[in-house]
Amino acid sequence: MKGLGTNEDTLIEIIASRSPQQLLGIKNLYKQKYNRDLEDDIKKETHGTLEHILITLLQGKRSVNTNPDQNACAAIAKEIFNAGEAKLGTDESVFNKYFGSLSPYELCCVAQNYHKLTGHTILEAIEKEFVGDSKKAFKSIVYATLSPSEYFATRVNDALKGLGTKDHLLMRVLITRDEIDMPQIKQYYKQLYGKDMVEAIKSDISGDYEKLMVELCAH
Repeated sequence: MKGLGTNEDTLIEIIASRSPQQLLGIKNLYKQKYNRDLEDDIKKETHGTLEHILITLLQGKRSVNTNPDQNACAAIAKEIFNAGEAKLGTDESVFNKYFGSLSPYELCCVAQNYHKLTGHTILEAIEKEFVGDSKKAFKSIVYATLSPSEYFATRVNDALKGLGTKDHLLMRVLITRDEIDMPQIKQYYKQLYGKDMVEAIKSDISGDYEKLMVELCAH
């Protein structure tokens, strides 16, 4: 958010992929470092559906339930369907309500029931119903919940594709996922893009920076 414009991709990735406990820590550190409230700054820098879902997630009210009720998940899946694909227009408040409050286990359960109900994934539904940054935000929440290693493999690819390397993005992903799921990220990268992630990184950067990033990938 510093300087001209706002890097919505970075905000979406960080907020959509972190747990309520991690987000609380981020908010506290932000307050200590800048003497400002992160939620207030995001309200100033974003708007509409994106603002609403980011603020909902930052409030840290996502459920911690690890044993979702199948009937409740089926009912939520139906409600999401009725708020989106089943009607003209989209009731974004319903998506915001559930995507910002369900635990990872509950969201997985709802996604399974959505597929049973419609024959396609909830990610495909989001693709149809939303555009721009709000679509990125909802897809990131689902993607990072259902398959976090795959999600971060796509973020590594985002850092490497195009002219130049998005260094902050690459460093953030490799450093934060280093001791969590790096082998799985490399495996998904190979499946998704047909090439070795370490070799792709080596071809994009050089010097001590390359050595550090490759070392992180080796963990």
